[in-house]
Amino acid sequence: MTVPSTFVHASRDLERFLLDARDELGHATTHQTWQSVLAVLVTFRR
Repeated sequence: MTVPSTFVHASRDLERFLLDARDELGHATTHQTWQSVLAVLVTFRR
């Protein structure tokens, strides 16, 4: 079974977003960046 193109594009878009955010935040890895993004999303989820 093939992966739907929307999933492929979403994965690529998330990776691009994390790379851009990593550069702006000055983090060494996308893992650090993901933790920062997740913290913001959890904090402002309402």
